[in-house]
Amino acid sequence: MNFHRLLERQIKKFIPEPGWGEPWLEKFLAAVNESYLSFERDKELSEHSFHISEKEYQQLNADLLAEVNIKKLSIKKLKDSINTIDLENKISLDPHSDNLLSIVDYLNEQIDQRKKVEEKLRDLSLVSEETSNMVLIADAHQKTMWVNKAFCEISGYTLQEVIGKKPGYFLQGPGTDQKTISKIREELQAGNSFHGRILNYNKSGSTYWIDLSINPIKDNDGKISKYISVGTDVSDQIQKSEELLKSELKWKIAMEGSGGGVFEYDAEKNHFITSTNLKVMLGLPPEQPFLSIEELTECIVPDSRKKINKAFEQLLSGHLHTINQEISFLHTDGTELALLIKALPTKFNAQGKPSYILGTTTDITEIKQTEIALANRVRQFQGLSENIPAAIYEYQFNKDGTEEFKYISPAIEKIFGISPAEFMANGISYIHPEDLHIFLSKNKLARDLHVPFICESRLIIPGKGTFWQYVSSSFTYYTQRGDAVFTGIISDITQEKNAVDLLRINEEKYKAIIATMKLGLLEADQNNLITYANNAFCRMSNWEHSELIGCNINHVLLPITFVRDQNPLNDWDAHEIKVKDKLGNERWWLVSKAPRYSERGVQVGSVGIYLDISQQKDLEISLVNAREEAIKLAKTKENFLANMSHEIRTPLNGIIGMIRELRKMELTRKQELYVRNAGTASQHLLSIVNNILDLSKIEAGVFDLSTAPFSLREVFKEVKEIVKSMAVEKGLELKFDISNDLAKRFIGDSLR
Repeated sequence: MNFHRLLERQIKKFIPEPGWGEPWLEKFLAAVNESYLSFERDKELSEHSFHISEKEYQQLNADLLAEVNIKKLSIKKLKDSINTIDLENKISLDPHSDNLLSIVDYLNEQIDQRKKVEEKLRDLSLVSEETSNMVLIADAHQKTMWVNKAFCEISGYTLQEVIGKKPGYFLQGPGTDQKTISKIREELQAGNSFHGRILNYNKSGSTYWIDLSINPIKDNDGKISKYISVGTDVSDQIQKSEELLKSELKWKIAMEGSGGGVFEYDAEKNHFITSTNLKVMLGLPPEQPFLSIEELTECIVPDSRKKINKAFEQLLSGHLHTINQEISFLHTDGTELALLIKALPTKFNAQGKPSYILGTTTDITEIKQTEIALANRVRQFQGLSENIPAAIYEYQFNKDGTEEFKYISPAIEKIFGISPAEFMANGISYIHPEDLHIFLSKNKLARDLHVPFICESRLIIPGKGTFWQYVSSSFTYYTQRGDAVFTGIISDITQEKNAVDLLRINEEKYKAIIATMKLGLLEADQNNLITYANNAFCRMSNWEHSELIGCNINHVLLPITFVRDQNPLNDWDAHEIKVKDKLGNERWWLVSKAPRYSERGVQVGSVGIYLDISQQKDLEISLVNAREEAIKLAKTKENFLANMSHEIRTPLNGIIGMIRELRKMELTRKQELYVRNAGTASQHLLSIVNNILDLSKIEAGVFDLSTAPFSLREVFKEVKEIVKSMAVEKGLELKFDISNDLAKRFIGDSLR
């Protein structure tokens, strides 16, 4: 058995060799041997662990020393950085101290300030991002640093596409005004702001106008660090202004052709420029070009002066956007006219106040007279409504969902024995329970769809019995609050015959009135078969009345060359059509149609009013042709004068050159006099030709006179020398008598 070396020496020393073979001794020695071996193993492990721990401690110590050195270096660099950015010397740091508390305090203060600045920048960023204006921030070299969402939407560029680029590089194009670009460059180089309008191009190449403001941002040293530009898209304003200028001429021509008057008021010059029609209306001389506001005011009836003067004052001050008033004028013959004045500003001054006003005048004297007649008829109608066997009422559907009677005529008391106030308060409660459902259903349709309300129902009136009422109404108008008002009648069914007869009489009466007018009237049933045509329509179409009745309306108007709808009954608004009458004559008609209902509110067809506007159409064509002819004549004149300018100036310059060469030769005194006179005359002639043939000056009304000093005596002397030979040929004596009191020098144009 192998034992541990130390144990083996001890056995040999203390146990006799004869006893080694004892079994109990061998077990004991084996256990002791195992203990020795375990001790050796534990010792080796301990030594190994201690050796490893020693190495780790040494490495840790080295790491700590390195960290201390790094910390000292970091603290030193941190102090150096703080001293660099602390321009105001708010903190004093010991370069040999490792105390970080003062640094921490300073950094905390800087962090707080940084947070406040970031909050302000975040707020400004949100405002810039959400505004509809284009916002661009550029650095001191005018290179883009940031743009907002509106900039990207309008220009089509993303932020990544424009960063580091100058705005002019990707926004400006061939149509951008070079003067504006130069102005921006000059202002920014001078450190100034810029404000103006400029044409830009988006990414797709389309143009848009912006109202641009560029402002430089300076740092504490007064140096420009950034540029902030804000642009507002004004393309719509520019387009509307151009369209307005283009349409003004068409509008004036149309107004003159329609018989209305046109006026323009220049607030800065206090001049009224009026059309011929307006001057004819007022009896003023057509050749008078301008009217002052005082002269025009004299033509207004005194009661209307304050009204129109106040309106113009409010319009010129900007408190009123348009004028739409009826004003009474006095004709020069003393008669009173009613004119409808409509005006609006078309130009504004630097303060945003109107400086130029454009307006129209329409003679509505006949309309006002008709209104007076209608008002009298209304009063007559109100008187009749109190006596007819039916009550007239107005029923109002309010926007808040409530509804109420607005008016019931006193006739309701004669019909049902109930006062108007009582019926307005309790009308629904009188309806028979069996009829209430259908009454409310039709009432709901009228409220929701504004369809006519027609209903027969029973009324149970306490103490008076049961009655049948016939209610018929339709939508009439909206109140200022937007409430829908229905107007109709309430009648006793037993009197229905009388009511129908009365309606028929009224219908025939109004048809008779229309028949005498110049408006054509045509009625058709649901199948488009004509049921009625007045005399005016027969004259317009050259059809006989008997030929029209029963004829399909589309067959009568079959030769239509311009119509918006193949079925005129489906077109309820006014429109223009070109037709051929029975004789084949082409005519222009203005057509206005509406559905026609029976007494029960059921649509039974259509009614149309026709107005012959052929003369107005011919006038439009004549105006277009006249304009084209005027353009051709102007071009012909321009070409003629241009050719003549060359043809006349060329030989004349040759003559002047020959005279100049003659003066260089040796001449007698008489020859020299003739040559000098010929030179002076040719120069005068060239000056006159230049002025006559200068088309641009003549058309622009610019004919400038020289303001150079000259001697009147010398002028007379030159004239005398020029015409002297002609006077001698005719046997005339030419003398000039010039006063000695005449000034020696004058300022003016000696050639003219």
